[in-house]
Amino acid sequence: MRRAYVYRKWTAAPARPVRYLPHQALADWFHGWRDGKRGVPALPRQAAAEEDGTNLAGTIPGADFDQSRRLVTTPRLETLRRRAEEQIAKEEVVFLAARDPITRELRALTPAIEQWRRRAAEAAAKLSSAREAPADEDLKERRTAETDRPDSLVRQRRLAEHARRLASAELAHERACGHLEVHLRRQAEITETLGHQKRAFQARKRRLEEHAGRRVATYWQQLVRSHDDGPELNSQLRPIGPELPGWTGSGDE
Repeated sequence: MRRAYVYRKWTAAPARPVRYLPHQALADWFHGWRDGKRGVPALPRQAAAEEDGTNLAGTIPGADFDQSRRLVTTPRLETLRRRAEEQIAKEEVVFLAARDPITRELRALTPAIEQWRRRAAEAAAKLSSAREAPADEDLKERRTAETDRPDSLVRQRRLAEHARRLASAELAHERACGHLEVHLRRQAEITETLGHQKRAFQARKRRLEEHAGRRVATYWQQLVRSHDDGPELNSQLRPIGPELPGWTGSGDE
């Protein structure tokens, strides 16, 4: 069995295709030829003829066909199907191992993003309040040590205090928005990475599925050709392919 594909960064070189090697094609051809010569699978009317000894040569093909057995299988088909399912399940283990740490980091970012979004909103409210020009009464307000100071000096001090509050509010708002932007950017990067990993897994799944389909097709072709009742087998039945679990996705995304 092939070694499981290791999911790398999406910027890495593409993974090698799942090749249908010559020795695999020869093995599938041989098994199809051997099963056909042995009469595997036995069609329903063949089995009935063997039981009662009746000659069904003139029977219409498929007249006594059991509809519940339309999806016929053979030991070789089961082997190919189970091998493909096992390979895809093995790919899932690798996929989850690469995805889980990134998923945990993504979940950990959620409360931090909410916290910085709340801080940014509070800083924006303080900045909006600080941008309001002070009233004339506030500019004329005198402190304890300013009773003998001229009005122009008091006014300059109040304006300087307002400017410092405004600069502090702008700096706090800029820092909160900066932290929020960093966390949002990291969240977008993680989400994009997860999407790339999912598409890479689905592509790998499709390759394994197509590889199994090629092997089944080679086996099935030789089986029909060498089977004594090949025409009916080919027209009435079809092989069972790999049953993919739901977590593999459709692969169309």
